[in-house]
Amino acid sequence: MIVRILLLVGISWSLTACVQNDELAGEGRLILTSKTMRQLGPDFHSGRLAGMTLAVDPARGRGAWSKCRAAPLDCAGGESPGSTVHRCNAGKGTGCRLLVVNDRIVWKGPVYLRPSKNSQATYFNGTWPVTFEDGRSGTLVADRGTLRMSVAGSFENCSFDMSPRGKTGGSWAIKCFKGVEGSGSYEVQSAIRETRFDGTIGQREVSFTTTDATATGT
Repeated sequence: MIVRILLLVGISWSLTACVQNDELAGEGRLILTSKTMRQLGPDFHSGRLAGMTLAVDPARGRGAWSKCRAAPLDCAGGESPGSTVHRCNAGKGTGCRLLVVNDRIVWKGPVYLRPSKNSQATYFNGTWPVTFEDGRSGTLVADRGTLRMSVAGSFENCSFDMSPRGKTGGSWAIKCFKGVEGSGSYEVQSAIRETRFDGTIGQREVSFTTTDATATGT
Protein backbone atom coordinates (compact mmCIF):
# COMPACT_ATOMS: atom_id res chain seq x y z
CA MET A 1 0.00 0.00 0.00
CA ILE A 2 2.79 2.45 0.91
CA VAL A 3 4.61 1.70 -2.35
CA ARG A 4 1.40 2.32 -4.29
CA ILE A 5 0.83 5.65 -2.52
CA LEU A 6 4.39 6.77 -3.19
CA LEU A 7 4.04 5.76 -6.83
CA LEU A 8 0.82 7.76 -7.20
CA VAL A 9 2.40 10.77 -5.52
CA GLY A 10 5.37 10.55 -7.88
CA ILE A 11 3.14 10.35 -10.94
CA SER A 12 1.04 13.27 -9.70
CA TRP A 13 4.17 15.37 -9.07
CA SER A 14 5.52 14.58 -12.54
CA LEU A 15 2.25 15.52 -14.25
CA THR A 16 2.06 18.78 -12.28
CA ALA A 17 5.64 19.65 -13.22
CA CYS A 18 4.95 18.94 -16.89
CA VAL A 19 1.90 21.22 -16.87
CA GLN A 20 3.86 24.02 -15.18
CA ASN A 21 6.76 23.66 -17.61
CA ASP A 22 4.35 23.75 -20.54
CA GLU A 23 2.82 26.98 -19.26
CA LEU A 24 6.27 28.57 -18.93
CA ALA A 25 7.52 27.39 -22.34
CA GLY A 26 8.14 30.03 -24.99
CA GLU A 27 6.35 30.05 -28.32
CA GLY A 28 6.67 31.52 -31.78
CA ARG A 29 9.72 32.14 -33.94
CA LEU A 30 12.89 32.37 -31.83
CA ILE A 31 16.27 33.66 -33.02
CA LEU A 32 19.06 33.09 -30.51
CA THR A 33 21.64 35.85 -30.96
CA SER A 34 25.26 35.73 -29.87
CA LYS A 35 24.37 37.96 -26.89
CA THR A 36 21.73 35.52 -25.65
CA MET A 37 23.82 32.41 -26.34
CA ARG A 38 26.69 33.74 -24.23
CA GLN A 39 24.34 33.66 -21.23
CA LEU A 40 23.25 30.04 -21.70
CA GLY A 41 26.39 28.41 -20.34
CA PRO A 42 29.18 26.39 -21.96
CA ASP A 43 27.14 23.18 -22.21
CA PHE A 44 24.70 24.80 -24.65
CA HIS A 45 27.47 25.38 -27.19
CA SER A 46 28.74 21.81 -26.86
CA GLY A 47 25.25 20.31 -27.14
CA ARG A 48 25.40 18.66 -23.69
CA LEU A 49 21.93 19.58 -22.44
CA ALA A 50 21.29 16.69 -20.01
CA GLY A 51 20.07 18.16 -16.74
CA MET A 52 20.04 21.66 -18.23
CA THR A 53 17.24 24.20 -17.85
CA LEU A 54 17.50 27.23 -20.14
CA ALA A 55 15.31 30.33 -20.15
CA VAL A 56 15.51 33.19 -22.65
CA ASP A 57 13.99 36.58 -23.32
CA PRO A 58 14.55 37.21 -27.06
CA ALA A 59 13.30 40.79 -26.90
CA ARG A 60 15.98 41.81 -24.37
CA GLY A 61 18.63 39.30 -25.40
CA ARG A 62 18.69 37.80 -21.92
CA GLY A 63 19.23 34.21 -20.84
CA ALA A 64 19.73 32.10 -17.72
CA TRP A 65 20.65 28.50 -17.08
CA SER A 66 20.78 25.92 -14.32
CA LYS A 67 22.03 22.35 -14.23
CA CYS A 68 21.18 19.28 -12.22
CA ARG A 69 24.54 17.63 -11.61
CA ALA A 70 23.01 14.17 -11.12
CA ALA A 71 21.21 14.22 -14.49
CA PRO A 72 19.65 12.26 -15.95
CA LEU A 73 19.29 9.86 -12.99
CA ASP A 74 18.02 12.12 -10.23
CA CYS A 75 17.18 15.78 -10.62
CA ALA A 76 15.01 16.13 -7.54
CA GLY A 77 15.99 19.02 -5.30
CA GLY A 78 17.61 21.15 -7.98
CA GLU A 79 16.49 24.59 -9.09
CA SER A 80 13.01 24.50 -10.54
CA PRO A 81 12.37 25.69 -14.12
CA GLY A 82 10.23 28.46 -12.66
CA SER A 83 13.18 29.70 -10.59
CA THR A 84 15.40 29.76 -13.68
CA VAL A 85 12.79 31.87 -15.48
CA HIS A 86 12.66 34.21 -12.46
CA ARG A 87 16.45 34.67 -12.49
CA CYS A 88 16.34 35.32 -16.22
CA ASN A 89 13.80 38.10 -15.71
CA ALA A 90 15.95 39.56 -12.89
CA GLY A 91 13.13 41.84 -11.80
CA LYS A 92 13.00 43.55 -15.21
CA GLY A 93 9.81 42.35 -16.81
CA THR A 94 8.24 38.96 -17.48
CA GLY A 95 9.55 38.19 -20.97
CA CYS A 96 11.67 35.13 -20.14
CA ARG A 97 10.34 31.75 -21.16
CA LEU A 98 11.67 28.19 -21.05
CA LEU A 99 13.71 26.93 -23.98
CA VAL A 100 15.09 23.66 -22.54
CA VAL A 101 14.10 21.48 -19.59
CA ASN A 102 16.42 18.55 -18.79
CA ASP A 103 17.69 17.87 -22.31
CA ARG A 104 14.29 18.49 -23.92
CA ILE A 105 13.63 21.55 -26.07
CA VAL A 106 10.21 22.76 -24.98
CA TRP A 107 10.00 25.98 -27.02
CA LYS A 108 6.79 25.88 -29.09
CA GLY A 109 8.06 27.14 -32.40
CA PRO A 110 11.04 27.11 -34.74
CA VAL A 111 14.41 28.04 -33.22
CA TYR A 112 17.27 29.65 -35.18
CA LEU A 113 20.85 30.51 -34.30
CA ARG A 114 22.51 33.78 -35.32
CA PRO A 115 26.10 33.58 -33.99
CA SER A 116 27.03 37.11 -35.08
CA LYS A 117 25.28 40.32 -36.08
CA ASN A 118 26.10 39.96 -39.78
CA SER A 119 25.49 36.21 -40.09
CA GLN A 120 22.45 34.29 -41.26
CA ALA A 121 19.88 32.86 -38.87
CA THR A 122 20.38 29.12 -39.36
CA TYR A 123 17.91 26.32 -38.58
CA PHE A 124 18.49 24.89 -35.08
CA ASN A 125 15.28 23.20 -33.97
CA GLY A 126 11.86 22.79 -35.56
CA THR A 127 9.98 21.52 -38.60
CA TRP A 128 9.69 23.46 -41.86
CA PRO A 129 7.25 22.35 -44.60
CA VAL A 130 8.99 21.94 -47.97
CA THR A 131 7.18 22.80 -51.22
CA PHE A 132 8.60 21.69 -54.60
CA GLU A 133 7.72 23.50 -57.82
CA ASP A 134 6.63 20.18 -59.34
CA GLY A 135 3.93 19.82 -56.68
CA ARG A 136 5.67 17.47 -54.26
CA SER A 137 5.78 18.31 -50.57
CA GLY A 138 7.81 17.25 -47.58
CA THR A 139 9.45 18.41 -44.39
CA LEU A 140 12.83 19.71 -43.27
CA VAL A 141 13.43 18.85 -39.61
CA ALA A 142 16.17 20.39 -37.46
CA ASP A 143 17.14 18.65 -34.23
CA ARG A 144 19.70 20.86 -32.45
CA GLY A 145 21.30 21.81 -35.73
CA THR A 146 21.17 18.38 -37.40
CA LEU A 147 18.95 18.56 -40.49
CA ARG A 148 16.89 15.75 -42.08
CA MET A 149 14.60 15.99 -45.12
CA SER A 150 11.73 13.76 -46.20
CA VAL A 151 9.58 14.08 -49.32
CA ALA A 152 6.39 12.04 -49.66
CA GLY A 153 6.70 9.30 -52.27
CA SER A 154 10.35 10.12 -53.03
CA PHE A 155 12.71 9.70 -50.06
CA GLU A 156 12.63 9.59 -46.26
CA ASN A 157 14.87 10.89 -43.48
CA CYS A 158 17.77 12.01 -45.68
CA SER A 159 20.66 13.97 -44.18
CA PHE A 160 20.57 17.61 -45.27
CA ASP A 161 23.34 20.16 -44.94
CA MET A 162 23.33 23.94 -45.40
CA SER A 163 26.57 25.92 -45.68
CA PRO A 164 25.90 29.67 -45.35
CA ARG A 165 27.86 32.20 -47.41
CA GLY A 166 27.34 35.85 -46.69
CA LYS A 167 24.14 37.24 -45.23
CA THR A 168 21.53 35.61 -47.46
CA GLY A 169 22.96 32.76 -49.56
CA GLY A 170 24.86 29.52 -49.46
CA SER A 171 25.00 25.94 -50.67
CA TRP A 172 23.05 22.82 -49.72
CA ALA A 173 23.56 19.08 -50.05
CA ILE A 174 21.37 16.05 -49.48
CA LYS A 175 22.32 12.39 -49.01
CA CYS A 176 19.90 9.47 -48.71
CA PHE A 177 20.29 5.85 -47.66
CA LYS A 178 19.51 4.49 -51.13
CA GLY A 179 22.40 6.34 -52.74
CA VAL A 180 20.31 9.34 -53.81
CA GLU A 181 22.37 12.52 -53.50
CA GLY A 182 21.99 16.11 -54.55
CA SER A 183 23.28 19.63 -54.09
CA GLY A 184 22.76 23.21 -55.10
CA SER A 185 22.47 26.76 -53.84
CA TYR A 186 19.95 28.61 -51.74
CA GLU A 187 18.87 32.19 -51.17
CA VAL A 188 17.10 33.60 -48.12
CA GLN A 189 14.35 36.01 -49.14
CA SER A 190 14.02 37.98 -45.92
CA ALA A 191 11.11 40.17 -47.01
CA ILE A 192 8.77 37.17 -47.18
CA ARG A 193 10.74 35.01 -44.70
CA GLU A 194 11.17 32.29 -47.30
CA THR A 195 14.22 30.33 -48.46
CA ARG A 196 14.50 29.15 -52.07
CA PHE A 197 16.65 26.15 -53.00
CA ASP A 198 17.80 25.31 -56.56
CA GLY A 199 19.94 22.41 -57.75
CA THR A 200 19.71 18.71 -58.55
CA ILE A 201 18.70 15.56 -56.68
CA GLY A 202 19.86 12.44 -58.53
CA GLN A 203 19.70 13.41 -62.19
CA ARG A 204 16.72 15.68 -61.70
CA GLU A 205 16.73 19.47 -61.50
CA VAL A 206 14.75 20.71 -58.52
CA SER A 207 13.50 23.93 -56.99
CA PHE A 208 11.83 24.06 -53.60
CA THR A 209 11.11 26.47 -50.78
CA THR A 210 10.74 26.55 -47.01
CA THR A 211 8.64 29.24 -45.33
CA ASP A 212 9.18 30.50 -41.79
CA ALA A 213 5.53 31.41 -41.37
CA THR A 214 4.44 27.74 -41.50
CA ALA A 215 7.30 26.31 -39.41
CA THR A 216 6.60 24.65 -36.08
CA GLY A 217 8.52 23.28 -33.11
CA THR A 218 9.58 19.63 -33.17
